[in-house]
Amino acid sequence: MIFKIIRKIRKVIFLVVFLGVLLLVGSFVYTVKLIKDGVSEQCAMAQESYEGDCTEAMLMKLSEEKLSTKDFNSLVWALGQLSDEKALDKLKELYESNTVSDKYELSKAIKLLEGGINITKLIWKR
Repeated sequence: MIFKIIRKIRKVIFLVVFLGVLLLVGSFVYTVKLIKDGVSEQCAMAQESYEGDCTEAMLMKLSEEKLSTKDFNSLVWALGQLSDEKALDKLKELYESNTVSDKYELSKAIKLLEGGINITKLIWKR
């Protein structure tokens, strides 16, 4: 009797652990897809206005005077996700300037460009 109960408890525990792992993996895959789509969207919007690869076009777009804070932060985020070292000097320059009031996204992007860990990039960039 007790052994049947223990077996049932083991099965339930296994099922709960399995579903938990499945949920974590699914969440990670979904997050990677969202990041890839977000970077691709920023790249495409920048390349509509400027020539060059994604990084070059987004850096040119960052220089626009009438860029909203939301658009600015989205571009900075995408540059950080790309981790292209070509963007590092420009992002540092923007961070040090007094014209940018919200420096949070800039600091995160700079950290990624300086070698910060970006686990999702290892998957979506392939």
